[in-house]
Amino acid sequence: IDELRKRDSSIFLLSFFSPSVKRTISAFSFADYADFLPLDTKAAMRDFFELVEPDYIVLNRYDIWPNLMSEACARNIPVALVNASTPPLGFLGWWSLVLRHFLFQAVSAWSYVDARAAGAWEPYLGREARALVTGDPRVDRAVARVQVSPRGQEAIAKIRESWNFDSERTIVAGSTWFPDEEILL
Repeated sequence: IDELRKRDSSIFLLSFFSPSVKRTISAFSFADYADFLPLDTKAAMRDFFELVEPDYIVLNRYDIWPNLMSEACARNIPVALVNASTPPLGFLGWWSLVLRHFLFQAVSAWSYVDARAAGAWEPYLGREARALVTGDPRVDRAVARVQVSPRGQEAIAKIRESWNFDSERTIVAGSTWFPDEEILL
């Protein structure tokens, strides 16, 4: 979105459903407007699309709502799903993915956080869908903030010096559990 913002004068609307996002809205400098997404009813989504008139829709992780997708398809609005992680199975397990297959087919572009997620979603993609493994932007944003910050650069230099790093490649593992550390080591 930051790159699009540099090249395009589009208006960016950030919609969300979780109240926890409301508290962090100020951190989303790319959004011109931000507010709760309406309930996923046919009438609410129809009204939402008439009001907003989007040119494209970008969904995050696996937030694919049936009536939102139906309205987007009816209006020929392209839908991208970014940062797709391994699909949630829900109460019905793998059957939940089969039952929602038609929703996934309507997504025309996908980006995945890793190859495992790409492999898990692949059976559900539409034939014309494009997909890329792009990594997790939450991690990328954190690294970018550290790299541009003078304090962050200083901290990186101290860590490299104290650990005698002779490589540009560094792995940082935060909030790990012992089984995670065994795998990493």
